[in-house]
Amino acid sequence: MRILIVKLSSLGDVVQALPVISDIRRHVAFDLHIDWVVEEDYASLLALHPGINRVIPVGLRRWRKQGLLNLWRDSKVRAERFALRQALALTPYDAIIDLQGLMKSAWIAQMAQGPRHGWASKAAREGLASLSYQHRYQALAYDAMPAVHRYRELVADVLGYRSKLGDVALDYGLKTNDLDDLSAWNHRYVEGEACQSILLLHGTAREEKLWPEPNWIALAQKLIGYGYAIELSWGNAKEQARAMRLAEAIDAPINRLKVDQQVLPLDQWPQRLSGLKAVVGVDSGLLFLALACAVPALGIYLATDPGHVGLIGASAHRNLGGKSATVSVEEVLEGLEAMGVMAAAA
Repeated sequence: MRILIVKLSSLGDVVQALPVISDIRRHVAFDLHIDWVVEEDYASLLALHPGINRVIPVGLRRWRKQGLLNLWRDSKVRAERFALRQALALTPYDAIIDLQGLMKSAWIAQMAQGPRHGWASKAAREGLASLSYQHRYQALAYDAMPAVHRYRELVADVLGYRSKLGDVALDYGLKTNDLDDLSAWNHRYVEGEACQSILLLHGTAREEKLWPEPNWIALAQKLIGYGYAIELSWGNAKEQARAMRLAEAIDAPINRLKVDQQVLPLDQWPQRLSGLKAVVGVDSGLLFLALACAVPALGIYLATDPGHVGLIGASAHRNLGGKSATVSVEEVLEGLEAMGVMAAAA
């Protein structure tokens, strides 16, 4: 049985859709081949999942940045579109499942051979996308239920195991490589004693999701006082500048504070996350990835609803805040304590 998943972006959404692979492998009693179409930036991450047979990258975001007319005018883009059609038409699929529910994902799904499945118009993010599906499924509105459950239920409806969905725990299924030297990233040694690290994910694509810098500084200083080391990451020049400002203001000993020296490739992030004591971050794709890698994760939500896009998983996690909310440093510390992260330090 050949199945094609269409879930293009963004990083957080792609990670939240990963449990459908484990579900399919558990419940469908056939010789399975599962392909996944995803934006090229995330293809290397999906390649780590042992349940996905083939990852098909698409440069749709890059094409759109160049202008829609380039889809037809630019010879390189035309060649990439042709190659994508060839890759999708290589073998007919028994089920093509669009987990995006947008016109762009429906367009991609139409390139493949086989019956197309997706949400009905009132449940799809863009109602017109449903017109391209041969099989449509009812569901609550897009933002009325957690995204993880929404993806799992659609695939379960398509493949006929909805009644069994609650029988197994949610499993992101990512394969991580053992670190040769955990201390390289995740452990510091202070006065001869092991000091585990907590990563602070301060960056996100939307300004309204950002937590105030004085809060990050105060949180880091508190955690260092409890005996932890702090790590800061960044993904672009703006985030790098913020990370450097935070590091300067935290003003901790070098063995208690680490700032990434470069942008880490996405497929190396599971290894980067392995062994961390915890991750604290605003609503971002890397925060979801941390939870998917079974790292204790605390999410700070200021502009989005954690009831829809909050952390959900089998490992320790906590969602704080919500739309137009404020989250204090004390709430974060209490959340970490409730997760068991602060138990040793307390």
